[in-house]
Amino acid sequence: MLTRHSAEILLAVLILGSLNASAQTQGVPLTAPRPKAGQRVEAWTIATDDTKLVLGATREGQLCLYELSNPRAAWNWTAEPSVFPLLRSAAVTGGRPEDLKWKFKDSVLDKSDGQRLTVRFTCEKPALELKSVWWARPGRGPVRHAVSITNQSAQPVTIFDQPTVGLDLAGPDRGTLRMWTFHTDGGTPDRVGVYCDEIKGPAVNPLDRKRVFSREITTNPNGQFIPYAVFDSGGKQGVYVGIEWSYCRIAAAAAEGDKPGTVRVLGGEFANFSFNLGAHETLEAPPGFVGACQGDVDDAGNSLRRWLFHYGMPEIVRKDAAYPKVQWNAFGATGKTPGSWDPVEKKYYPLIDDIAPLGFEEVMIDVGWWQGNEPDSDRVDWAAGMKKAAEYAHQKGMRFGLYGTDNLDMAKPEPRKQRAERIGRLFREYEADSWRSDCTRGAVLGASYPAIRGFYRMVDALAKEIPGFQWENCSGGGRIKDFGAMRRCVKIFNSDTYSPLDVRKAFYDSSFAFHPAQLEGHLGSTDGRYRPRGTAGMKYAFRSMSMGAPEWFLDAPNGGNGGPPWTQEEKDAVKASVALYKARLRPLVRSADLYHVLPRPDEKHWDGIQYYDPAAGKGVVYVFRPDGPGPLQTIRLKGLDAKAAYRLSFEDRSNPAVSMTGSRLMGDGFRMSLGGTPVSELVWIDRN
Repeated sequence: MLTRHSAEILLAVLILGSLNASAQTQGVPLTAPRPKAGQRVEAWTIATDDTKLVLGATREGQLCLYELSNPRAAWNWTAEPSVFPLLRSAAVTGGRPEDLKWKFKDSVLDKSDGQRLTVRFTCEKPALELKSVWWARPGRGPVRHAVSITNQSAQPVTIFDQPTVGLDLAGPDRGTLRMWTFHTDGGTPDRVGVYCDEIKGPAVNPLDRKRVFSREITTNPNGQFIPYAVFDSGGKQGVYVGIEWSYCRIAAAAAEGDKPGTVRVLGGEFANFSFNLGAHETLEAPPGFVGACQGDVDDAGNSLRRWLFHYGMPEIVRKDAAYPKVQWNAFGATGKTPGSWDPVEKKYYPLIDDIAPLGFEEVMIDVGWWQGNEPDSDRVDWAAGMKKAAEYAHQKGMRFGLYGTDNLDMAKPEPRKQRAERIGRLFREYEADSWRSDCTRGAVLGASYPAIRGFYRMVDALAKEIPGFQWENCSGGGRIKDFGAMRRCVKIFNSDTYSPLDVRKAFYDSSFAFHPAQLEGHLGSTDGRYRPRGTAGMKYAFRSMSMGAPEWFLDAPNGGNGGPPWTQEEKDAVKASVALYKARLRPLVRSADLYHVLPRPDEKHWDGIQYYDPAAGKGVVYVFRPDGPGPLQTIRLKGLDAKAAYRLSFEDRSNPAVSMTGSRLMGDGFRMSLGGTPVSELVWIDRN
């Protein structure tokens, strides 16, 4: 029989055991004491405009981070050196895992494009080489880190987890830290979306679970979390990390012996990961990045988005000022019946005739246009074929996209080749301008290292082989949402529910991490029956989807798939909204900083986001008053020059224009009113 004392001990063991299980990765326990740095033998300094790293190697074969700071914030998050976790164990295939002993070999610092530092370590038994590459590119943003491991022996070796991000962080004055994480909203927006957890130190009493901090997020092709986390100290400065992979995790915990305000962070590993590395074969760990910012979670995002715009998205989006395009997905307009997954030609051409005069720039033919072995066109419902459909869109000045699905195993070369050939046919035979992926036949990519590596290699090869190749990323809506996919896709179908509320929720969450030019609005309904009403309703719907990359998901204005035709006033309102987006909003989506100045959309409060481009002195606030909240709202802006004067004007003239100082707009804010619900407004910001 247990005594009270023995029961408490048993409970403590169970509690700590469960915490340790959740607060560790496969080979690196997060709660273990902080490892000590040995004798430094070489050191290097690399920096972007706002992130500085001092790295070094020790006589004991360690890779250490001696400084991680933002120059303006002037705080070193790793004043006590952070020892990066090199691969801990490996096994000659069939044998037992052995602890590895690494030795520092050499380094190279290439300054031809920023600063690219390559540090090499070797292990004798088994014969391995580990290469750690840190790249600080010109401009604002993080430092990218890539790790590769090469088997230099003549026999296969089984290796285990190798993080890409490994940090021991300590905030200013050991104050309270918070960890911010963001749901993918894959499928439908998450109930919370944006998670903020207070980081607390280890418990003094093992029974005091509330004082122990442990948080782990995972991402995979089925959704869950964006592989991105921000560690924030009072909204004044912080560190952010991310992984460029669709199957990985980021874990953080308070390590044993650390004080409050400290946290250990690991990222890039897989659960129970092992890989058989053949003789002279190389494994590339999922790339990651780390940045330091002055300010809050929005400031971290703005630093990251500058970097993503220049180095983390397809070149066409960055170079062509006419991106993102205004798209109409034809699912709701061309079905044989409303909601049908079988589009028909006879409804397609009238749709193009309707939407081209409104200024739409792209049309996407969605699921079901093929017959038999995809991508063979359905010659019954599409007698003229897909090439003719593309030609007609091109004649009307619009780009043409085609859906393509598959369930071939991306881990294997032959299925990859087969899928690549099918995708290539969309461009070569049908003259498509973009390929839209989705999972109606099966998984676009599997949740494994070989599958994701294979898929990325296939997309990279297609981009090189096919002139003008573009990928629109959708797998059940927003599930493949990571920095590796976003590096390769022109845009992502942001979630798989289409109401104005859900569209804004998904944008709110994902825009903390990704560039808005790649976040597609996709407003509408699967049966095509959703129908905004009146000029105010059309503006509300269009603005809900056009905070990033706009996509209409509705029946045609002519009502060809069973919906009521649009009035001339409604057509005029949409045409004007499209023109306004192209002229004034799209430049801000591309180049401005983004701030979440109102709460996450919930239909209980006003919501909206702010753009502001300090170089141009221009910005806008998207404002939405849904059903429920009152007619008055105070909005405090961010990112302005406190000493400058600004003029606020209202697109729909709902309020009189007003001039205020940046200091007042960021402090007291401005007050506005909107009558009726649901209703929206665009508030223009112009520096005098």
